[in-house]
Formats: sequence, structure tokens, C-alpha cells
Amino acid sequence: MDPVINFAATPGDQMLILGWKAPGNPDFAGVRIQWTWPDASGFPADYLQGWTIAEVSGVPGGAYSYVMTTDYFGNELTNGETYYLGCFAYNEAQDDWAAADPSAEDYAIPRSMDIIPVLSGVLLSDFESGVSWGTSCLIFDQIVGDIEIPLIPEGEVS
Repeated sequence: MDPVINFAATPGDQMLILGWKAPGNPDFAGVRIQWTWPDASGFPADYLQGWTIAEVSGVPGGAYSYVMTTDYFGNELTNGETYYLGCFAYNEAQDDWAAADPSAEDYAIPRSMDIIPVLSGVLLSDFESGVSWGTSCLIFDQIVGDIEIPLIPEGEVS
């Protein structure tokens, strides 16, 4: 079984938003997300090390996300604590598991935040042309409005 692709943990306030792309293996069935504490010497080495946070079924090549708000013991995630995560793909019979791979590992530290800015449609050419561009603000999946961000001409610092 090939590993998942682009596994990432994005921190939020007492939560982590996990995302990944499933491998293209035709017999792919799902993933198991494992978690370890910082003092456990880093990322889970395989699908049995650490604690299982979730098992998520899926289809080959699909893109997935999972919101982690509690640890294995049912405790709320702690802002400022480092969480080491591994995402291990498996087949339908659960007898072929992906090996640990850097593309399937990430760590994150939940933190307090009021607004998560989400940039959309920004191209490098926007910066070079001197045209100002806009973005949306997101508060935990709820768009609250648009803001305008003016460009600073090259060489100027404010």
C-alpha cells in the first residue's frame, strides 16, 4: 500500500484540522490516524504505535479532512501542546498497511485565534502589477466578510 499524500495538520483553537489525499491503490479502503506525545520520541513509527485518533474510510485518490478536537483519552486539545500525527493507509482486508513516510506525518500546536485568513485567487502577477487584491476572512468555516489589502510599492516599508 502506498502512503497518503500531503498529510497536513493545521492548528486552530483547541483543535487540529487534518487533511490528506488517499493513495491511488485500487484496493485502498481507508486510513488510521495515530497520535503520540512529544516525549514519545516523535512521529508514530507504524499504525500500531501511539493512540488511534480516527479511522476514516475512503476511495482511491480521494481528498479528505478530519477535525480533531479531543485526544485519545477524550480530553480537549491543549493550546500550546505539540501533537505528533501519522496517517497510515490500509487495504480492504487490513492486511497491507502503508509504512511510515514523511508525506504522511505532521505535527501541530493548537493555539488561540479569532480569525483565520483564507487567501483565494492570489497570483504572483497580482503583486508585480501593483493592483490591490482582496481576500475573505474565515472564522471556523463561516465567512464573515471581505477585506481589502492594499499593496505596498516595492522598496517601501510601513
